[in-house]
Amino acid sequence: QKDSTGQKTIPLLGFLASFNYTDELDSRPLAGGSYRIKKDVRDELLANPLSPNASGSGTYNNSDLLRIDDFELVDWRMNARRKSLSGQFKIDVKTGPSVNLTFGGSASYNGGASYSRSNALLNFTNFGVTNSLDWRVFGRLTQRFSNDKEGSSSKIKSAFYTLMVDYSQSRYSNYDPNHKYSIFDYGHLGKFEITRTPTYSIDPNTNNLEQDGTKDVEVKFTPSTTNAALASITKQYFSIFEGSPLGNYENLNQIRQGNGRLNGDLPNSVYDIWSNIGSPYNGFGKSLNSQFRFSGSGSIDLSDHVITLGFEYEQRVDRAWSSGGIGPIGIWNTARQLANSHIKELDYSDSTFVNNGYYYTVNYDQLNTGYAHTSGTGAYGGAKKEDQQSFFDYNLRKELGLNPSGTDYLQVDAYDPSIFSLDMFAADELLNQGNNFVSYYGYDHTGKKVKGKTDINDYFTKFDENGNYERFVGAFQPIYMSGYIMDKFALNDLIFNVGVRVDVFNSNQPVLKDPYLLYEARTVAEAKEQFVKNPTLNWLSNLPTSMGDDYVVYVNDVNNPTAVNGFRNGTTWYDANGVEVATPTLIEGAGGIAPYLIDPSLTTPTADAFENYKAQVNVMPRISFSFPISDEALFFAHYDILTKRPTSNARFNPFEYQFLGTRNSIIDNPNLKPETTIDYEVGFQQVLSKTSSLKISAFYREQRNNVQLINVFDAYPASYKTYGNRDFGTIKGTTVSY
Repeated sequence: QKDSTGQKTIPLLGFLASFNYTDELDSRPLAGGSYRIKKDVRDELLANPLSPNASGSGTYNNSDLLRIDDFELVDWRMNARRKSLSGQFKIDVKTGPSVNLTFGGSASYNGGASYSRSNALLNFTNFGVTNSLDWRVFGRLTQRFSNDKEGSSSKIKSAFYTLMVDYSQSRYSNYDPNHKYSIFDYGHLGKFEITRTPTYSIDPNTNNLEQDGTKDVEVKFTPSTTNAALASITKQYFSIFEGSPLGNYENLNQIRQGNGRLNGDLPNSVYDIWSNIGSPYNGFGKSLNSQFRFSGSGSIDLSDHVITLGFEYEQRVDRAWSSGGIGPIGIWNTARQLANSHIKELDYSDSTFVNNGYYYTVNYDQLNTGYAHTSGTGAYGGAKKEDQQSFFDYNLRKELGLNPSGTDYLQVDAYDPSIFSLDMFAADELLNQGNNFVSYYGYDHTGKKVKGKTDINDYFTKFDENGNYERFVGAFQPIYMSGYIMDKFALNDLIFNVGVRVDVFNSNQPVLKDPYLLYEARTVAEAKEQFVKNPTLNWLSNLPTSMGDDYVVYVNDVNNPTAVNGFRNGTTWYDANGVEVATPTLIEGAGGIAPYLIDPSLTTPTADAFENYKAQVNVMPRISFSFPISDEALFFAHYDILTKRPTSNARFNPFEYQFLGTRNSIIDNPNLKPETTIDYEVGFQQVLSKTSSLKISAFYREQRNNVQLINVFDAYPASYKTYGNRDFGTIKGTTVSY
């Protein structure tokens, strides 16, 4: 801005920009160095990974025979290099004497090898990579007001306010750098082509040679370069037993038993400590988290009061897609199980006879139980039609140009991995009864981004256009809002700070109505209604009057109840007489804990067992005061309530409830409440000299709703571990500072 003479006086625009780049060969070199296998020894193991057993049957790993002189000490960890780049900028715009606009942003990238200690000795060329990118942009408006006119009667001396809008995003990915998201490349060694032949037995009634099955007689292996080091194991296995398929490579099981590797197999680890040469990185994933935030704050000097106030609104959208607990390599094993699963038996209703002169050979086709064949439509039926053919099998036949309702035998290991894709699978096939190959929210099972929230009823009941359960899981979208006001004022010689803050947190997702039940069970009131409707249920006629109408009823058998064993109110258990018991094992039936279920035939949970998260509203008063005893002494005290919203282990994951009875893992608790701290403190401060002072204070804190790991014993259908607001603590203390 220029004055009347044209001289520059006040800058209207200011900016700041900075960047930083870091390239680290090893961010954490080990004290004393790090061991690795010598290059010539490694090359020899790649060329000759196996040796035949002395018995002539099977092989053993040559890596089990390594000695200390086969390794060397290096100054840094191998292939641990990571790079990072960060930058920020800010632009300040002075739009008037009391108004400022600020725009800015920042970004940070970090990427490189995902170092693994178990890979460091032998398999340091097969680390995964991780990449993260975080960025943020914001805009801020600040306006100040002042009343500096002499003689003004206004009680407002000054005021200001600030409004800010910001948006941030965080991206993360990890994978094998050679395979990325080509899932079937992870465990691919090569092509295994199987020669199969029918098997026969003599029918004693007709003396005919009748087919009773099929068997594998020889496997031919062609190594791939996809995972060359891993393929070298099986390549040498075939070399050792070349020309001798009997007992060695008649079928895939013999190869595995002889210590050869199949597609989807990892080499044996060395001493169960070190990953062997050629073990691929067994994981992949990506996540995308974003946050929109709008906040404001302000202050007013009003007579003898200084009032500050503010608000905040925050909306997060978190989504992720990643490999499950068993990693992508094992998907080959599941593909084998899903292929041909509907044509395993022979169709004895349709036979062909071959006249051999003295007897007949009777052949049968494979019995096809797939819906595409039995319905005559050629269409896939899915779970909706209880189709016995897997969706993967149906799609693979179409990809190969075969009749999807035919009985051609699919040799999964004989095909190039490029023909496979995740959209060949139904979601349930990848979830794999809880041993899942993928885990996702905000994406579908194939890694495609989706919109919308999780509808628990749709998750368990909705079919897609192919008749498969859709298993839609929306992004995690919690909402946080807050507002506060504080007044600082003086009353005689006392200086007060009095205020209140209100926080509202809504995790915006379904939660279990009852952590002990995945299926609806009858309460005492509902059990009484059952007896009124059906007086023959005389075992319901004398329920203890001390039991509340909303208490859950437990019986002796889930499917055929004939007696009441007990009751439950929250976490308190009672026996059949209404007497409180210390453990629910005392009211178990012969088959374990048995709630009086409304529908015992259900095998998966329904939406009736869930409800929407109830928004948590926390009111937090804050009071502090100080009293100057003299110019050099001060007495002070304060009372605060603080809360912290759940930061982890609070996302609703329907997979965990779908497979609760088959998995043994800790599940998240979407119904976690904010942790609360109540703080009291009183103290005294005395100036001792111009350069020193003494401060003495005593405090008392209560910590409520602390999150800890808990066991939910005798839940139905299975006990489980989760996180809960169980812990409570008190802290008392005194501080002295000089």
